[in-house]
Amino acid sequence: MLIGIGWDVGGWQGKKQGFAAYEWDSKMRAIRAVGLPFADKLSSFGSGFSPDEILKRLCFQHFDSKDITIAVGVDAPLGWPMNFQALVAGKRRQAGLSLLSKNEIDNTLAYRETERYLFQKYGKKPLSATFDKLGNNATVAICAVNQWVQGGYRLLPQGGKDIGRKSIIEVYPGLEKLHDTIGKYPKIADLLQPTSNADAYDAQICALLALSMSDVEGVTGLP
Repeated sequence: MLIGIGWDVGGWQGKKQGFAAYEWDSKMRAIRAVGLPFADKLSSFGSGFSPDEILKRLCFQHFDSKDITIAVGVDAPLGWPMNFQALVAGKRRQAGLSLLSKNEIDNTLAYRETERYLFQKYGKKPLSATFDKLGNNATVAICAVNQWVQGGYRLLPQGGKDIGRKSIIEVYPGLEKLHDTIGKYPKIADLLQPTSNADAYDAQICALLALSMSDVEGVTGLP
């Protein structure tokens, strides 16, 4: 069984955390939603915020199976620009200055190579985790992921290139919506459950991206 969990990350406060999950049912050979997507605040999980707890909130029952592959798609930066890391570590020589950058996207304190790649290839400039309010979301996500890694999950690609039984990937649903990826694949559009909550909606895209990433055998038909 394959499970894709989606987390549309909000900040430390408020009810902007969106969650959703999809499973591949090998017997029925179909993708189906796990429960209903929802949005809530982190404190609603108490001290037990984890992928397992997210699945429980979505009323997923099959926790005893050893044959479940779980991938979590997290919509937030899961790393910092290398020059920014050097700057806060006091390594000023390595950090350098980006005062002469003609474009903000070229500022190596603000953006990772990941963001520059997205901008160059798709023309969409993401927010900066260090310069914009997105840092609120990024710190939430990184703190949670660090705990999940201690519990047996692997963050890709930092922790390896191959999907394992429990993996975490960074996803970007805004890019999918911009390029109408969903519209190009009616099968995906049919899977999205109607919701008036934008965070719960984006969480579904995150979950489907995670499910497609975990599908190394190509059985689900997801792109």
